[in-house]
Amino acid sequence: MDFAHTPAALEKSLGAARTLADGKLIAMVNGIGLRGIDKVKKMAKTLTPDVDSVVLGAEQVGYVEPSVVIRAMQEALPPDISEDRVTTAMSRKEAIAACIGQSSPGDTILLTGINEPQHYKGTLIPHDDIEEISTHFSASCADPKPLV
Repeated sequence: MDFAHTPAALEKSLGAARTLADGKLIAMVNGIGLRGIDKVKKMAKTLTPDVDSVVLGAEQVGYVEPSVVIRAMQEALPPDISEDRVTTAMSRKEAIAACIGQSSPGDTILLTGINEPQHYKGTLIPHDDIEEISTHFSASCADPKPLV
């Protein structure tokens, strides 16, 4: 997990994750609606072809529709990021589940962005990445082990 929510931070985070990944590198990159569509596009443009799979999500959208955030990111993707490597999710929670669902043992998942309660149309929705990950594995494992 990395708090990376600017293009410069995302670029550094992706580079570091690639050096650590033995298997596929699956990266969750979220557009933050509260920061404006121009910044959302810059985040998408930062992606490089050395990421094996990308999950584009929407977070901290405020009053911007998540689908608008996602569409802006899709339109700004570099041409060397093929559509077959891109998945979309309308929330941070859905994006985490998509990353986990695409992974296999030995893969690296990079979760970037703001791991905080989510701003959505004037409401704060509780959110914690560790809880989402734990919930996912608790539901899918017969003998779940706590994350440390």
